[in-house]
Parts: sequence; structure tokens; C-alpha cells
Amino acid sequence: MNEALANKIRQAMNGGLGYDHLSPSSLSIPLPKFFINYLMFTQEERRQQLASYKANYGNNANSPVQRFLCKYIFESGKKVIPKKQSLKENITREFEITDQIPARDERDARCRKEMKQYIEPTANQIVKAVKEIFGDQELMAERYVHDTPKGLILDILGRIDYESGPSYDSLNNLIDGGSIMELKTKPINFRKTKNGLNAYKQKLPDESDEAHLKQLAFYWHCTKKTPYLVYVNHEEYKIFKPEIPQLEYYYEQLINKAFIIQNLLEITEADMNKISQLVEPPDFKSFYYSDITPSQLEEIKKVWRI
Repeated sequence: MNEALANKIRQAMNGGLGYDHLSPSSLSIPLPKFFINYLMFTQEERRQQLASYKANYGNNANSPVQRFLCKYIFESGKKVIPKKQSLKENITREFEITDQIPARDERDARCRKEMKQYIEPTANQIVKAVKEIFGDQELMAERYVHDTPKGLILDILGRIDYESGPSYDSLNNLIDGGSIMELKTKPINFRKTKNGLNAYKQKLPDESDEAHLKQLAFYWHCTKKTPYLVYVNHEEYKIFKPEIPQLEYYYEQLINKAFIIQNLLEITEADMNKISQLVEPPDFKSFYYSDITPSQLEEIKKVWRI
């Protein structure tokens, strides 16, 4: 691709305000949702999309543990030392942040209120998992890593949930090259009954999800540290340690997705009306689209002529 077209594509991204990178999470969503989020709309417009209580659940449980256990936290790429507080205090802090975010609707507001009783038990499970993997090693969280595969015009940028550095013996010999951990929470489910909302535990998976393996594979590729994938709910946790050949495969799958996106941007010159003729319409019944606002929905329907 010539540089003039590459620059045109970068400038067209983010609703015309320009965008210069992809992420492991953006590469894990369906193609229609990717172009909706990162070509049609700006970052400010994406922030208007109201995530359900389940998205807040993960932050409410994990961020307090990161601040409780990690020596360093990266905030907007800057390395900082978190204030020393108890886990409960950190959870309270996170609740205060979440409470400022509008709920999607009345039901979501009720679910968000009811979920709070499950956050501390979930955080305690995260602590156990982190301790099992890292022991007493010095930890950092949310460090940015990036990769620029040859031929890709957009960098891939991601943040690591938990990470330890290399360790050495008294003679400065390398003992351990360090580890990384990707965390996935399984929030409580709520169902409306005649007696109100009933809570149901989400079972932890017996196998790793492919989308999560692709994310972990990216972090492994960037760091070459021992990788772990962890699932937690409010009662238990599971730790998976994928084999390196498996991660090599999933890294290639992630990069293939990035080139599919780039190829579509190239042949259409990032024209959303042309992309909609090459990419299947969004499935609005899928949870991927449940955060779309009514005005955005109308705009999307016009683009796909549905």
C-alpha cells in the first residue's frame, strides 16, 4: 500500500478524526462491529454507548486488586505507585467511579446495585489466583505493549493485566524471565422473576476461549514471558497455562484478522458505504450491539440499507 492511501485510511478512522492503532480486544469483535466502532464513530461517540453492568463488574473486581497487589500501575501509559489502601477501600473507590456512569436502563441500574455484593468475593478469588501464579513477586499492571507486523499500517497496542519482571540470584544469574496473566471475570447473571431479580452464578469454562487465547498470544508475543489465562467468578477461579505452539497459532490468527480489516479498508479507501457492501450486516440480537444508542442504530441501518 502506498503511503498516501495509508495516511488517508488512518485519517478516515475514528469518525474522520484519525486513528493509528488496533488492539487485541478490537480485533476480537465481529467485523461489522469493528467498522461501526472505529470507522463510523469517534471516540467521544463510542463513549456514549452504555455498557451493561457486566462490563462494570470486571473493572469493579479487578482494578481494586491491581491497586492492592501491584507495586506499579500504568495510567495513560505513565508508571505510578498506587496509594496503599485495603482491598475494601479500593473496591469502594471503584464503586464511586462506576456510580458516576449512567446505567443503560432501569433494569441495568437494578442489576448494577445488586451485583455489588458479589464484587468483594470475586476480588478475593482474583487475589488467590494472582498469588498462586506470582507468589510474592513484585507486580505491575496495565503496561502498554505494542507490535507492528510487517505490512500493517496500524500498530497493535494492548495492556497487560498482571506482569512480573525477570528475577536473578545473588550472582546475577537469571532465575525466571517473568510471567504475564490475562484475567477474565464471569459476572453474576440476573433473571427477572415474579419475586424480583434472581442471581445465577456463571460457570467457569472447561477450556480457554479462542478470543481470550488470541489476546494472551499477543501479550506473550510482545513479552516472551510465561503466559497464564485466568477465569474467575465470585466462588472460584481457574488457571490455564497454554502451550507456546498454541499461542503462536493464535497470534497468527489475530494478525490475519488485522490484515483482513486492512484489506477491506484498502480496497474501499475506508468508505463506510462501500464496506457495508462487502461485510455482512450486524446481528443486532448479539450482545456485541447491545450498547448502541438509538441515534447510532439509525445511522448504522442507513449505511447497511436495512
